[in-house]
Amino acid sequence: LTTRSVPRLESGALPPSAPYEFRGIRIGDPMKEAKQKFLSWRIPSLPFKPGLCGSDGIYRMETCTDVLETGQYVNMTILDHKVAQIYVSTDSRTAGNTYDGYMLTLAQRYGKPDRVDIGQNRSDPAKGLSGERLRWSKGGQYIKASRDEHEFTIGSESLDVEIDKLEKAQQF
Repeated sequence: LTTRSVPRLESGALPPSAPYEFRGIRIGDPMKEAKQKFLSWRIPSLPFKPGLCGSDGIYRMETCTDVLETGQYVNMTILDHKVAQIYVSTDSRTAGNTYDGYMLTLAQRYGKPDRVDIGQNRSDPAKGLSGERLRWSKGGQYIKASRDEHEFTIGSESLDVEIDKLEKAQQF
């Protein structure tokens, strides 16, 4: 087993194309088509069930969740019958579709991220710098990624505000 070093990405020009997507699903896609794509990502087998979609009690919002056969946890948030956010958590132990692989694919598809932050490790300051945080953004949409968390989110600034409002209203 060999490991290859993946270079850290540097900040650069804005990505050439938006909207951003994950496996053919984009922010703003109609709910019905997006759910069909989402639920078709994994072929059901005995130990696994296909992803689940359901409302979390907020009538305007619905979520779909799945763990893919490659180990990625995927959560898709639907607001007002359209895709509002896609969250993907990778695991450094999964073969093939690791965080670094996704980041290289994103860089190839969308160009260099327009923002790269290297932060201080909050959980253990003695460890020094934490992993990079990357951000691509264009037209109100974004991809933000965290090396420490092995995750990335595709979303929309304006839809995030709506989701936050609904979630806060639900807490009361």
